[in-house]
Amino acid sequence: MKIMTGLFDHMVLQRARRGGSHALITGEAETNGPVLATVRTAHGLLRGYHARTIGRAHNGKFTARLKGLPPGGPYRITLSAMDAKTAAIDRQIVRDVLVGDVWIIAGQSNAEGHGLLVDRAKPQRMTRAFYMDDRWAVAEDPIHCLAESVDPVHVDLCGGVRPPRNKLTGVGPGVAFGQQMHRTTGLPQGLIASAHGGTSMLQWDPAKRADGSKSLYGATLRRIAKNGGKIAGIVWYQGESECNPTDAALYVPRMQTLVASFRKDLGQSNLPFVCVQLSRFITSDTAAGAAWQRVREEQRLLPEKIQHFATVPAIDLTLDDIIHISGRDQQVLGRRLAQAMLALLKHPRASLPPITLRRIRRRATEQALQIILEFGQVAGKLEAGGRPLGFYLCDRSGAPLLYDTRLDGSRAMVYCSQLSPAAKDPTSLQIGYGAGTDPSCNIHDSAGRSLPAFGPIRLADGST
Repeated sequence: MKIMTGLFDHMVLQRARRGGSHALITGEAETNGPVLATVRTAHGLLRGYHARTIGRAHNGKFTARLKGLPPGGPYRITLSAMDAKTAAIDRQIVRDVLVGDVWIIAGQSNAEGHGLLVDRAKPQRMTRAFYMDDRWAVAEDPIHCLAESVDPVHVDLCGGVRPPRNKLTGVGPGVAFGQQMHRTTGLPQGLIASAHGGTSMLQWDPAKRADGSKSLYGATLRRIAKNGGKIAGIVWYQGESECNPTDAALYVPRMQTLVASFRKDLGQSNLPFVCVQLSRFITSDTAAGAAWQRVREEQRLLPEKIQHFATVPAIDLTLDDIIHISGRDQQVLGRRLAQAMLALLKHPRASLPPITLRRIRRRATEQALQIILEFGQVAGKLEAGGRPLGFYLCDRSGAPLLYDTRLDGSRAMVYCSQLSPAAKDPTSLQIGYGAGTDPSCNIHDSAGRSLPAFGPIRLADGST
């Protein structure tokens, strides 16, 4: 007996809606007859799983459905198929299996992970990863290793040459995400590594599914099918490659197509999807700033356009090079992603969803034009490590006009001098948070969660 999909050593089986496993298992067998499952835990035989019939073998193949395994584990599972005519027995033993939630980690390099390995999280046995060589093991960065990928797309995108393994970097948000999900829910967590650095939305196009493992989308579907066909949700960090005038303009419809396609192809209409809003990029290309701001703004607004979707800010996080979030702050990001996912799922132990921009108002005094920004989903109050940084206020020419920022609960007040000619026509002003490719942003709530980057928004547009 050889298992092809659905059940492997050290894996996490995706639990069904009612809590127990619902794993579809397929493979090869030399017998014809019923497929039986016997399940043991550390305490002995699991009640109801002694030679339980779960499927059938016929003509060299078998299909089985392992239903009802309680979340948790680990389990030792023995599958066997007995030929009624010859009494021959075909058997396979699978060890250290958990039941919990399984997540796709996908996108480009910041999802793949390029933070310094010296800052990686200590592995925890209840958070597992399905590595790129189709092997389950305890999750430890790097969980993405393109050099070991089974799917040819990851080699093709590297020019047909397997890249050398980087011994210094490899920390992404996935491991910290899984560990935080386990801490909050108590359930085992599985991560299916599917990201590839430098990739664009066109390279992730679902229309390329017919190319199978020679496409990013097809390879991700293959990896899901390999592990039973169902997942709990998707964590996505991509967008740097869209930061040009042409692709930025197409970002939203491409994301809508991607999310809708995953949900349709997996038969999960409400599959939760959490993405990261782009962080920073150190570059001398001053013209790039407008495209980065546009993509960030489109990402901020995606939850209004796609149901069961959340966007997590990363504008305040540190880098380990000119574009990749540091290993230390990838762990911060992973925890933020878990908080957003739990809120999206309405888990009883979930905290607030990511902070949102709720409304912008203006008020004129004798000394200043005051812009009042009200934020929603703020835990505690807005804070900064010193002088609040990150907001910008400018006129049509782009001239900076902001001279002070003050925080009050869930509000931020931005001040423009009444002596400025622009103050006499406030509808000509634009405001935002996180300008260009490399802004300095340090405002967060009491739970350490960043404000979202936004804008520029014209004050003439009124309330937001």
